[in-house]
Amino acid sequence: MSLGNVICKWKHAAWLLLLLCATSLPAQEKSTEVAIPVRLTLDVASEILLAKNPAILRERQNIVIARANVLGARQLPNPELDISSESYPLFESNPGPFFKNSEAVVRVGQPIEIAGKRKKRTLVAEQDVTVTESLLQDTIRQVKLELRTRYYRIVLAKSEYDLARGVLDQFDEIIRLNEARFKQGEVSGLDLARVQTERLRFFNDLVGAETELRNEKTALLELLGSADMSAPIEVAEGLTFSPFAQNVEELEQAAVAARAD
Repeated sequence: MSLGNVICKWKHAAWLLLLLCATSLPAQEKSTEVAIPVRLTLDVASEILLAKNPAILRERQNIVIARANVLGARQLPNPELDISSESYPLFESNPGPFFKNSEAVVRVGQPIEIAGKRKKRTLVAEQDVTVTESLLQDTIRQVKLELRTRYYRIVLAKSEYDLARGVLDQFDEIIRLNEARFKQGEVSGLDLARVQTERLRFFNDLVGAETELRNEKTALLELLGSADMSAPIEVAEGLTFSPFAQNVEELEQAAVAARAD
């Protein structure tokens, strides 16, 4: 078999391997995609956030890199090999054989670190791992805070929408009552028209509340990394009242314990 045929077959095999890798990558991406349920709790949203948020994934990769740097810092320096050639008459018309008319010089060396350089280098790399882990925890704290903010904005927007819907339904009952009274001659047509016109204000409040609720849901889906920004979701929590019983000293201690920055 000639060398050209062997190279041609290797090229075909390489193209087939690239094609298989290209077709398998989308399947892997789809398999790792986390589905967002329709009824969403804050705990489930936190799990999805930790699995898909780009900032958190970046900091986790930085920890892997920092730990690899620790392993590299613990290693001894690589030995050095230097091979050089001298005295070969390269620019003469008939220089002759290379190995007969030249001198080969081979040098082998091993760097030796003194004064505890390797130990200090390893200590710095380990400190970098600690710093990177702290950055990951701070990123998780910030992202979770943003998640809670967007989540409870949906809760608030949903409460405002339900309130606007209830007010409009009650006003529709008033309009139906006035229509019945108008048919019986108890109210004038001007009063009925005035009440019907007033309904437009409550209807605009309902439309505004619905738009705000839709925008807050889109903001939460964007933070969770959803591909469909119009996916239907419903939050499970609601607005509850609880008295604030902590003092300033307790809040300061909690902040120092939870926030190293």
